[in-house]
Amino acid sequence: MAVVTKYSQAHPDPATNARPKGIDAAGRVNAAIATIAVANGDSANSKLFIAKVPSWARILPISTVRHTAITSLNDLDIGTDDDPDGLADGLDVSSAGTKSLVAAVAVGNLHKRLWELVGLTKDPVKELSIYATMKIAATAAGTIQFELYFATEN
Repeated sequence: MAVVTKYSQAHPDPATNARPKGIDAAGRVNAAIATIAVANGDSANSKLFIAKVPSWARILPISTVRHTAITSLNDLDIGTDDDPDGLADGLDVSSAGTKSLVAAVAVGNLHKRLWELVGLTKDPVKELSIYATMKIAATAAGTIQFELYFATEN
């Protein structure tokens, strides 16, 4: 084993003296708090629109989904039109709880911009609608709160 010194993309490397990109070290954090009531009988494939987010934003891993028990709704996906389950796939909200809004994103990809997470080959430089899709009908009423945090350049 060896003792090493490593620098993240958010810390300047003294050897190069290069400043980090703004989104890595001094990005602006934005929040969208969305609460949506789900009714008993809302059908499978219903869409719950959360927020519009710049395609170049980085979705922060502190983003959460808080929910009451919505009986039978054990498959809720979160994403965009480009990848409807790119952020979260198959969330079970049939019992009250809290989930990660980016549960489908691997740790190694958390630094990527939204456009990269949803499979686009280049930044379309526009706002993308983030929404949840109910893959199963609700057999009870309940509430889902989405706490979406994202960073952009200053």
